[in-house]
Amino acid sequence: MTNVGQGKRTLDAGYTACVSYYQAQCCTGCSLKNQCQNSQGDRRIEVNHRLKELKQKVRERLMSEKGLEHRSKRAIDPEAVFGQVKSNNKFNKFTFK
Repeated sequence: MTNVGQGKRTLDAGYTACVSYYQAQCCTGCSLKNQCQNSQGDRRIEVNHRLKELKQKVRERLMSEKGLEHRSKRAIDPEAVFGQVKSNNKFNKFTFK
């Protein structure tokens, strides 16, 4: 796939993201075209490189020793409090008026 341009995408929250557009060279003779896309032309995708970098940083932090320790405590610390609040307020599967 080759880079065919850059663009900006504004999200609902007002954040503007810079994306890169990539397009395949020639999809006409490809035997996997039916599995890859539904359009008539060549395959075109957009990639947000900044988002990919941020996701990689988060993944590294979560898989670090400190991140694994924090993740193991998650089931113990806040989840019990939410369960108690729901139980005290009688939040059942169905609430009737």
